[in-house]
Amino acid sequence: FTTVFIDSEAFRHKMTRYTSLWCLISTAVAIPTGYWYLKVLPPMAQEIVSVSPTIANSIKVGAFATAAFIILVTICTLWQPKLHNMITAFVVAACAISMMGSFEWIREAGRRPYVISQQRYSNGIPVARVAELNNGFLAQSKWSTVTEVDESNLDQAGAELFKFQCYACHTLDGVNNDIRIRTANSTFNGMVKYLGVMHEKRAFMPPFIGSNIEKRALAAYLVGTLHGKVDWADGMSITDVTQGLLTLSQIDNSMEDFSGSAEQLNALVALLTGTVAPDDEAAIDGGTMLSDDCTMCHDLELVYDWAAELSEAQVMDGLLNLSSLNSSMDDFSGTEAELKAVSTFIMTEVKGGTQ
Repeated sequence: FTTVFIDSEAFRHKMTRYTSLWCLISTAVAIPTGYWYLKVLPPMAQEIVSVSPTIANSIKVGAFATAAFIILVTICTLWQPKLHNMITAFVVAACAISMMGSFEWIREAGRRPYVISQQRYSNGIPVARVAELNNGFLAQSKWSTVTEVDESNLDQAGAELFKFQCYACHTLDGVNNDIRIRTANSTFNGMVKYLGVMHEKRAFMPPFIGSNIEKRALAAYLVGTLHGKVDWADGMSITDVTQGLLTLSQIDNSMEDFSGSAEQLNALVALLTGTVAPDDEAAIDGGTMLSDDCTMCHDLELVYDWAAELSEAQVMDGLLNLSSLNSSMDDFSGTEAELKAVSTFIMTEVKGGTQ
């Protein structure tokens, strides 16, 4: 910037070339040392760098910014210093800041899920206290407005859990990792299930820490409060669900009471309460399984696009070998009946909703 304000043209060009030379030399040193830094990371950090989507984006930004920086400095300041002005100075500075910023993002994100390796998670929770806090996180949180969680305050408790365990990396309607966007396709049951295996599925995320009802509270907040998705039968007994289906008109007078057979009623109750027998092929809902287990990572349209040119047998084989498509995915591990239900549902959707 300062060379732009030099009055003497000859001296301005001389100083522009001089400073640009130092920029290029420092960049030439930074590129191999940055590469060396990534290569000597511990194995766990290496894995994080390879699978984290935000790090992948940072690498792309850093590579583009570095290339643009080198080209602009070489052409506009070293080769043709007369092209150097306030505009090029700002553009070069933006490239330099993007280059350094992307590396700092990679360096910081590579420590995840820790802020201090093996000692403290990135949300500030000490690793040594995980077992203790799993008995009840909010009850032991000094600044929480909720200490006891029950079915009546799940949303409020979930908001507190989000603040303490998620907010360090996720924003709400913000720029960075907006949680509303990330959970848009989620179901309540799918979210509860995902929170239980979150750290195993995405090693760069800390595990959920808290009791089972707190896990349900966070899921209720992320799916219910943020997206207005309500599972009517959640938390209800089989008897209550059965009675509710038989008296739907009392819930909403625009609905009719269930009038199917006893077998159909039992099957519907089993589906709503999650008590379907694993080998009861007729009662397994492939669509629900697909939504619960897949939508946390990608939209279902991606699944349908993948299956569009495949036969059902090929879809089933693909589900059994998902890791060969993407190393971050687990192979399908359900029963034969569940595999059949999911593949049939996918093929039905691919064909436009008709079997």
